[in-house]
Amino acid sequence: MSKKCAVIFGANGISGIAMTKVLLASNEWGPIICVSRRPPQLEEAANDSRIHFVSIDMVQSSADDLASKLSAAGAAVAQHAFFYAYVEKQDFNELNDINNMLLEKALHALGLVSPKLKSFMLQTGSKYYGCHLGGAEMVQDYPWKEDAPRLCKRYFHYDQEDFLQTYATNKNWRYLITRPNVILGVSKGNYMNFAVSIALYASLQKNLKRDFIWPGNEIEYTTHFDHSTADNNSRFQLYISVNDKVPSGAYNIKDNDKTTFSELWPKIAEYFGLSIPDPHFKDEKAKHPKEQSTYCQMPLTKYAFENKEQWHEIAKKHNLDPSAYDYATWEFVDGVTGRTWPDYLSMEKARQYGWKEELDTIQSYYEVFDELKKMKIIPE
Repeated sequence: MSKKCAVIFGANGISGIAMTKVLLASNEWGPIICVSRRPPQLEEAANDSRIHFVSIDMVQSSADDLASKLSAAGAAVAQHAFFYAYVEKQDFNELNDINNMLLEKALHALGLVSPKLKSFMLQTGSKYYGCHLGGAEMVQDYPWKEDAPRLCKRYFHYDQEDFLQTYATNKNWRYLITRPNVILGVSKGNYMNFAVSIALYASLQKNLKRDFIWPGNEIEYTTHFDHSTADNNSRFQLYISVNDKVPSGAYNIKDNDKTTFSELWPKIAEYFGLSIPDPHFKDEKAKHPKEQSTYCQMPLTKYAFENKEQWHEIAKKHNLDPSAYDYATWEFVDGVTGRTWPDYLSMEKARQYGWKEELDTIQSYYEVFDELKKMKIIPE
């Protein structure tokens, strides 16, 4: 029986690594074409002949350059593509432009060299619903469903989804868009991850003999907040890609339907041997923040700056990689923990097409923390 061929764009990121692992776990796949600037991090990938690595800087290279390298790697027989490539930029317009460009190059390149392609999966996210903004630019009807109106003035997720739909329709490919919320996972050299920042914060508090204070406010601590573990996302993305009965369109994906930080935070504290202060919310604004506002009782952006020297002393003492602290997503943690609204995705559409799996989010946190110890990012 001939094997299926997949192309993974952004193969060295958290999501790309997760998809590579899922494909390698099955004998049905090969070649698996991994596209990134750096060679695959996975030991499994380095020792598996099915991995065909395409080293390219997609920002600096043209679609023709990419097509040439994909062709050389065997993309003529590719049937499924998974797109996770992303470049972070602080300037809003630059963020939109560069990420739109990445997707357009990938699509044009595959259009040139992959005549057998059946599906193209694009991972966007719950920012589609305006969860990062709140207020008038956020969908207020819960849980968020895939056909919700676009309320943000502009965001590259919209541009990408529209371009993919048009391009894939013209090529007669199925296009699949998945929208996770906060993604849990780990990638060497990429510390832009909520769980990594929490691990660094917890480790620092432990070494300083301090309590594990929730950075944000009480509303966000107790309200519904979805997590989307990278491994679970990739298994779902593969499921809908190879299932021809799943139509083109957008699909939410999350771990389960009951997550709150008030449940997770004490368990994270227990993992690190930390205590939660009582009362947890001394600040009146943290107890009763204004609706549709953001407020943190202890912003980690400020905390990280104030404790930077202490962390580097700890890193030196335990022979840790000191760069993780400097690249952690402190602002993102503040943006999440300081919200005053739920992040709540509907899984109705995914369930309709047969996806039944659920995942215990705290176990995903534990697995990330364990891996960070092995990677010498946090102390044992």
